[in-house]
Amino acid sequence: MKSIRTRLVTGTLLGMTVFFAAGAFGVYRLVRARAIEALDRTLWADFQANAPAITAGLLRARPGGPPQNAPPRGPFPDPSSRVEFVFEAWSSDGNTKSAALGAFDLPRLARALRPPPFAEVAFDAESGAWLDLPHDGTRARTLAIAYVPPPRPGAPTTEFPPPIELVLARPAGDVLATLQSVRWLLAGTWLACVLASGLILLVVVRTSLAPLHRLQAQLEEVDEARLERRFELAHAPIELEPVIERLNALLDRLQQAFAREQAFTSDVAHELRTPIAGIHATLEVLLLRARTTAEHEEAARQCLEIARQMQRLVESFLELRRLESERTAVERRPVSLAEALERCRRPLMETAKSRSLEFEDDVPRDLVLATDPTLLDRVLTNLFSNAVEYSSRGGTVEFRARELDGHTVELELANPAEGLPGEIAERAFDAFWRADGARSDVGRHAGIGLSLCKRIIERLGGSIRAEADSRRFAVILALPR
Repeated sequence: MKSIRTRLVTGTLLGMTVFFAAGAFGVYRLVRARAIEALDRTLWADFQANAPAITAGLLRARPGGPPQNAPPRGPFPDPSSRVEFVFEAWSSDGNTKSAALGAFDLPRLARALRPPPFAEVAFDAESGAWLDLPHDGTRARTLAIAYVPPPRPGAPTTEFPPPIELVLARPAGDVLATLQSVRWLLAGTWLACVLASGLILLVVVRTSLAPLHRLQAQLEEVDEARLERRFELAHAPIELEPVIERLNALLDRLQQAFAREQAFTSDVAHELRTPIAGIHATLEVLLLRARTTAEHEEAARQCLEIARQMQRLVESFLELRRLESERTAVERRPVSLAEALERCRRPLMETAKSRSLEFEDDVPRDLVLATDPTLLDRVLTNLFSNAVEYSSRGGTVEFRARELDGHTVELELANPAEGLPGEIAERAFDAFWRADGARSDVGRHAGIGLSLCKRIIERLGGSIRAEADSRRFAVILALPR
């Protein structure tokens, strides 16, 4: 069952079916118990009303008992002639029973009972039992009682007649027919409720899932050419609101990613156009007239330098793409920050000396990071290269490191600079963006150095930001210890 509708309808309908069945069964059990209890109380009333007459009938056969033609005691003249119930009573002197039984006898269900005095006999709902009457096979409810009759008038109080066993049986055809009708009524009600609930459930589920179908229709309209579309559902259920928000946020990210990809492609084409134009122009000038061997060699050197710049540019592009696609593995090892600083700054010392730059360091010698040394060297090399290239002549490049807490180290590289645009701190890490807006300088200063640094620092689990004012530009890194 892959469909949500099928799961909801089937599961709920199954639960309701079991619930209704259990409820109907409970109602039937309650009605049946009350009906049987009422039948048992009717039998008890029959016993109370006819026990004196039944006892007198047994005592007639006892010597010294009432005469045979003495009228029976009790409100009814002769219990044996009653048709609404049948009975049979036994004592040591004989037995008496309903005339309707004829030659048949009722089972002696009270034989194992302890006979109390008649005055102490009490109603016991547990004493009832079911019986098929022997003379006509009718299903009946029985009441079995054993008791000791009271002494006859004028006899000593210590002289009691023998104990009597009595079985009363009342046909239960009407009660059983009523219970059967109740069973059919409950079964019909259960089936009707299940069918009605199933239909209502289908309508409710279909209505409730309608927003999902509308959302599906809107999803089918989205493609790479229509990423500006956003999902909107009027009167959407509260459960779908976060889904719609996440989908719209995903479309925002996709649209931004496509826009960045298009901008990146455009920037790459723009960056490569300049060196290609330089090679083209050098070769055209070379071929305008006959050249000496020295001129050919000079042109070749110019083209080779431009080709090397293009190679560095392409390698930077590839590295940026790899970092953005998270394909670069991170191998963490203990790295001395002071040693990494000296290692990355050493190749730039001649360039710094030519620009009269000085370096000022504040790095603890025992500060060690667990990080990828190759990626860290790439970041520090890019940062020092930019600082040496763009610092004001005669300035000081400052590098400081401090431990913020037991888990984070902050690095700050600052260099003097003048005439910086106001948006440099926000846009310094955008690929191909330059503070002066120029596009003629290619190679390692194609405007992607800081963008590479940002991707690498994020891969290392840290963060990077820039701060700038009218005289100073600083890059602050936070790396996990």
